[in-house]
Amino acid sequence: MKNGGFISKSYWRGFLKSFNPKMVIKYSVWTIKSIGAKTAQIEINYKYGKAPTFLKMYKEDGKWKFGLYETFYGRMIMGKIVKGVISKF
Repeated sequence: MKNGGFISKSYWRGFLKSFNPKMVIKYSVWTIKSIGAKTAQIEINYKYGKAPTFLKMYKEDGKWKFGLYETFYGRMIMGKIVKGVISKF
């Protein structure tokens, strides 16, 4: 399969309908909480959030990886409550 193919583009379009990356990149503070040889945990505090989100990273084949869906899906559901705040960005 070619990079950026139909499945990949469909996944990202669907994900971005519910998730605004500016929330995490521009309006949040990132803090490394723990880092080991194979795992790391990053705390993300959103400017308007009441509680942090924790990004869990795993080292596979010498590269750090994480799951956007696994990290943010619960927050995306909760985000419907604060959709007015999220959709401003």
